[in-house]
Amino acid sequence: MTRAAPVASPCLTDEQVAAYGRDGYLGLPRVIGMEQLAALRAVTEEFVDRSRGVARSDEVFDLDPRHRPEAPVLRRIKNPAESTGRPRTRHPPSGGS
Repeated sequence: MTRAAPVASPCLTDEQVAAYGRDGYLGLPRVIGMEQLAALRAVTEEFVDRSRGVARSDEVFDLDPRHRPEAPVLRRIKNPAESTGRPRTRHPPSGGS
């Protein structure tokens, strides 16, 4: 299997770094494509559905105290790549095989 050459990413601006330091997150529009975003949303929904059967935090889910089967509230999916049994998503996707 061959991997695609890494794609150079533009550096973050000083303002973006400061915003991340201040807010704890940074929104970067158009970093991933719509297809990949749809796939990530579908996997996330699968996790939310799985969490309905979980009563307290475990090795997969960090549940909010308000979590209920009928109204799931996840704080974190601890290790989504290992929890799905699927290969890790790479960005940009690798080419060739």
